[in-house]
Amino acid sequence: MKDSKVIIIDKFSNIIPRGNLDDFRHSITLLNYIKEAYPNWQILKSLDYTVAPLILGTVLVYAKNIVFLNTTKNNILSGIILFGKEYDTKQIATLKRLIQEFDNYNIKIISDLELVDGEAIGKDYYLQPNEHASDMFERFLREKELEKDAGLHK
Repeated sequence: MKDSKVIIIDKFSNIIPRGNLDDFRHSITLLNYIKEAYPNWQILKSLDYTVAPLILGTVLVYAKNIVFLNTTKNNILSGIILFGKEYDTKQIATLKRLIQEFDNYNIKIISDLELVDGEAIGKDYYLQPNEHASDMFERFLREKELEKDAGLHK
């Protein structure tokens, strides 16, 4: 899975790896998946391969998917996880297992993604010094739970 350009955890908690790290652009991989998985979406008429990966990822997040963009390049291990405002506990359990494979990667999480005036907007979470991806993900989940308890989320 570490060679996949994109990994999607669908709303049923299935892990769907797509593309290869050597593929040219995340947008191509994401759009091909969207066309395959959601062929009747009207939005497909306005999407092409020049659309930014974060926008395509946000479209998938709206459909209750979690998206991992593997941004590894020149042996620098990195990735971005895209979340919407809502996600299923089974998806979180699946992602926890997946993140263990990427524990030594420099991971960024973009949460609460939404499209605002054609731009993907979300809340960014970064690794702290000497923190592994799985630790950062646990911290992220604790913070989300605190927000939920404070009435900031559903």
